[in-house]
Amino acid sequence: MENCRFQLYNSVNRIMNLLKGKKTYLTAAAAVIFALVLFFLGQLGGVLTTLFILGVAIAVFLRQGINDLAKKIAPAEENKQE
Repeated sequence: MENCRFQLYNSVNRIMNLLKGKKTYLTAAAAVIFALVLFFLGQLGGVLTTLFILGVAIAVFLRQGINDLAKKIAPAEENKQE
């Protein structure tokens, strides 16, 4: 039983390492596909689809900007503590 838990943990850990840095983009891609499917099914108009996709793009770029800024700030904080 313990070996099974270890294998499960190892598999989940491997998948999380594989997806590291890609989860935001995968979620954004899924949201865009969802919006396009709704558009082609006639459930969402063209303007709303465009706004939805632009909103997803803004979220992705904002997330990337925060990550870049955090990477720039982190070394500066480490230098202050030394």
